[in-house]
Amino acid sequence: MEYLSRLLKVAGDHENFRFHPRCNRLKLNHLCFADDLMIFCRGDLAFVRILQDKLEFFANSSGLVATSSKSDMYLAVECERLVVRMTSKIRSWQVRNLSYAARLQLVSTVLMNITNFWCQIFVLPKKVLKQVNAICRAYLWHGKVDSDTPGWAFKKICKVKDRMGQWVHNSSYSIKEVYHELLGVGQPVNWVSFVWNRSSIPKARFILWLAVNERLKSRDKLATLGLILTDTCPSCGLISESHYHLFFACIYSLQCLRDILTWLGIRIISDSLADFASRK
Repeated sequence: MEYLSRLLKVAGDHENFRFHPRCNRLKLNHLCFADDLMIFCRGDLAFVRILQDKLEFFANSSGLVATSSKSDMYLAVECERLVVRMTSKIRSWQVRNLSYAARLQLVSTVLMNITNFWCQIFVLPKKVLKQVNAICRAYLWHGKVDSDTPGWAFKKICKVKDRMGQWVHNSSYSIKEVYHELLGVGQPVNWVSFVWNRSSIPKARFILWLAVNERLKSRDKLATLGLILTDTCPSCGLISESHYHLFFACIYSLQCLRDILTWLGIRIISDSLADFASRK
């Protein structure tokens, strides 16, 4: 066993060998108990192969071969069940055509809670954590398990890559200038305080922001994406439900809006939510 212990120590000194995460600080890859032996390493095939080579070398040198019927191997493959469980839930949610706010709620309350539960029991590998983050990010922004669409940060960096090359070439690189270049010059709007205020809950502010920017998923947009068969307004049943029709042309919704504004003492003065929200 002393000879085998030295061989395993040599395997631990191999430049390509990686220890088990719990044994990395001690540089420990094996423990001997009388005639029992426990061997540890990271759960990658390359590291297991290094240890296997030493065991085979020991068997050829001493004639002592490990008995397979008396040997057990434990692999950290249970982490894959976490990924499978998360992806199965997302696939069941995909058919519901949920909004961004609904997907955000599911990610924060369901998917993250599953991950937190596992983290209380196991030390999850970085690879698994990155995979979990990628799954949550893809579902949050694109509504599916995986997406090849580049992120918004990558798109912004690509827009200013030529400009950044000039800064580096002229030795005038500045984090402040890069930040302002990526941020861009936005056109100020008058409805900011109306939408982003603390008098309403975050969910209401987000929906109002979508409405002011005409980004709500009205039936005409859903029909264009092929998610529904007809874009007829379900309230009045007369014409297509567009953003303008939803708030200012539908007989039913317009009457509701007038009743609410009359009760609040506000007079309708515009057929645009952005203009209406910008008025004090």
